[in-house]
Order: sequence, then structure tokens, then C-alpha cells
Amino acid sequence: MSRVTNCNIEDCQHNQDKTCQADGIEVDARAADKAGSVENTCCRTYKRKRL
Repeated sequence: MSRVTNCNIEDCQHNQDKTCQADGIEVDARAADKAGSVENTCCRTYKRKRL
């Protein structure tokens, strides 16, 4: 998998806990420039869609 530096809400799906699930992508707000890809991880930094 390729490395990512950000996560878009379009790439995520919300689960029952209202967290942004991205398959194989993990982004940490404190280390966005060091984001790595890991299976079954959660996209922790994202912008909510405006209604």
C-alpha cells in the first residue's frame, strides 16, 4: 500500500461509534507527515461533511 499524508471524508465510512473508518489507511493528527498504511485501522483526522 502507498503512504498517505491526509484522509478525505470521501475515503471513509462511518461506523456505529461515528468514527471514520478507512480501509488500510491511518492518519494521526500529531504525525500526519508520518502517516503509514496498516490494515484495519481508523482514519483519525478528517473533515466532517457539511449538511
